[in-house]
This record gives sequence, structure tokens and C-alpha cells, in this order.
Amino acid sequence: MGKLILQLDDDDLNIFKKQYINLVDLHDEIEKLFEEGKKLDKRKKKIYQAWKEKINFLIDMYNARATFKTYNKVK
Repeated sequence: MGKLILQLDDDDLNIFKKQYINLVDLHDEIEKLFEEGKKLDKRKKKIYQAWKEKINFLIDMYNARATFKTYNKVK
């Protein structure tokens, strides 16, 4: 069953509203989020969970379109 997202800030909405037309845009956004993830304090579960949901959403989109290199989802 899906989760209900109760709090969204503008950055969260922008991720879901933006139309990624090509794999390059998706790749760039995923790489940017991976860099941000390196700096996150994983002890702050809400922040880490929000980051993980964003990056996995983009990874799912990328993997659905890509026929060559794909990403593994963040666990």
C-alpha cells in the first residue's frame, strides 16, 4: 500500500512537477542528489527518508527509459 505524504516543501514539489525530457537531465539530477546524500546526517531519519524517496523516484524514471547503464535503488 502506498504512503501518504503529509508535508511537502517547494523542493519536493519541484522534483515531481518537473518534466524530465531526456536521460541526461535525469542523470544530472540523480548525480546531484548522490552528492547531497554524502553530506546528509543519516541519523536524522525524516531528512534521510525524504532524500531517499526523491532519488529513488528519479532512479525509477531513469531505469525505465535507459537501455544501457542503470542505477540501483538506494536502500
